Amino acid sequence: MPANIPKGITRDDVLNGIAAYKNNTPSRFIDSTKYDLIYKGEAFPPKAILGLSAMRLNAGKPLVPSDFSAGESSKCFSILRELGFTISIKKGFVFDSDYTDEDWESSEGAVVYRSHKSYERDPQLAKKKKELFYAEHGRVFCEGCGFDFESKYGERGAGYIECHHITPVSQLKEGEVTKLSDLALVCSNCHRMIHRKSPWLTMAELKKLKA
Repeated sequence: MPANIPKGITRDDVLNGIAAYKNNTPSRFIDSTKYDLIYKGEAFPPKAILGLSAMRLNAGKPLVPSDFSAGESSKCFSILRELGFTISIKKGFVFDSDYTDEDWESSEGAVVYRSHKSYERDPQLAKKKKELFYAEHGRVFCEGCGFDFESKYGERGAGYIECHHITPVSQLKEGEVTKLSDLALVCSNCHRMIHRKSPWLTMAELKKLKA
């Protein structure tokens, strides 16, 4: 959905929008789930602020959610950044740091006995993979086909992607080290196709099928 944001919003408009937000001026926005606008150490929902900032150019009315597009490259974020404001990942969201492959390793494959034999996965490893990928690319998307859940589904899809173990966890020996480079981020469709039959598709084979 294209953004419907009027041209001509100034830095003063945004400062007035922040003041209006702090004074509880009504708007139809809820708190942002992923991003914050940071101003003088305080965090604000970016779309709500820009919506209020547009009142001078919108007959005194704030913009509504349907006037906005979603995502890191949205018109809303571009305007705010061009005016000198900082947009950052919300504190505590999945992507919050800048780790390297060497910093994060994990011993996976420890056998766990329940009603049947299964293999332990370390959820922190997948989390750090997503964080590193986001730090490098500014968004998360499928390494097989390029699909971006946030671009398609808006904030509901923000941060969502599946994590594929290039080497099956069941083939790891107990205590064997898994690095972030042993993982790939894929969409649900590509993940299903990789696992549809043995032997699994490699990432190179998957990309060749999608070419």
